[in-house]
Amino acid sequence: MCNINRIATELDAVLVALLEDEINLNAIDNAVEAVMPPLVIIPPMNETHRNPGYYEFIIPTYNVDYFHDHFRMTRGIFELLLNKLKEALPNENYGVVEYEKKLLFTIWILAKQESFLSAGDRFNLAKSTGHQIFFKVVQHIADLREEIIKWPNRQQRLEICRRFQEKSGIPGIVGAIDGCHISIKGPPGNAIDYYNRNNYNSIILQATCNDKKEFIDIYVGAPGRLHDARVFRMSPLFALLSGDDPPIPKNEHLLGDAAYPLASYLLKPYRDNGHLTEEQIRFNARMSSSRSTIERSFALLKGKFRRLKYLDMSRMDMVPTVVTAACVLHNFILFKEGHENNIDDYEDDNIQDHGENNDVEVPQRIHNIGERKRNYIASILN
Repeated sequence: MCNINRIATELDAVLVALLEDEINLNAIDNAVEAVMPPLVIIPPMNETHRNPGYYEFIIPTYNVDYFHDHFRMTRGIFELLLNKLKEALPNENYGVVEYEKKLLFTIWILAKQESFLSAGDRFNLAKSTGHQIFFKVVQHIADLREEIIKWPNRQQRLEICRRFQEKSGIPGIVGAIDGCHISIKGPPGNAIDYYNRNNYNSIILQATCNDKKEFIDIYVGAPGRLHDARVFRMSPLFALLSGDDPPIPKNEHLLGDAAYPLASYLLKPYRDNGHLTEEQIRFNARMSSSRSTIERSFALLKGKFRRLKYLDMSRMDMVPTVVTAACVLHNFILFKEGHENNIDDYEDDNIQDHGENNDVEVPQRIHNIGERKRNYIASILN
């Protein structure tokens, strides 16, 4: 009410001045100010709120635990990784952004589910620049695959077999194999090929690991609707194992679940028809304990690099590269830090193909050798 009375008084003063032909500009200004709403200043649409000092001043103050929590490795291991990448890129033009900053940003994106816009603000990078940096650096990391993820030599296989046997009693185990679904954004055009049996789009990461949860072989990119056995049939590893010069001798083998074929080079559990013998039940239990190593490897991979829980990427051509880069980092960290006990919990939405499948046909002779080998091992377990 008081405000209305003030406005009326100001307008009366203006009217009197006009009638007396004595225009009072101050009175007019006061009246205009009284009736106008408060002035609101709207910032420009392109104004950013980046942190110009996070990389330069904040990260250097992180203690050991805080750095490890954010970047999934110690500062010393990060320096080793940085130097290795720089050695592999002697002619790289790093541009105006330091390569150390690019690598930290890339690991941050892989380790968290934060948006590129938010992470870019933290590292004082434009969103478009962040995308360019990420795709370039993950390609650099993925290019280390042949050096970091490789099949063990004879001496290494003997050590792996020994450690597996000490834990399970089963001789000759070189590694465990399985498939893991990586949730992705539905690709345009042929999304149905990637729509899996759990009603979301994914690609499959087939991996084989040793007893230390280190990957010794990976195959990335098969559409999510495919069965594990079908993916195995498509992989280069199957071609090697079934070829004339397999990478493991006759007394060694991988462990797979019921989805995989029984062969001289790959053992699977006995099918539970309700009439298993004590030997067969014991074998299945021991085998399950050793084979679960690959499931723990996947848990560790997704726990460290949470971006793999959902890859919201339009560039389907880069999806396998991102997954490969995460696997390379997984191995690199384990090589340097040793055995990893602290596996972060994550929702285990991996779709297990436990059922029998006939997509992979192995020669009857190879199947029979695998059956005799499995029966023999079951008979010596106690």
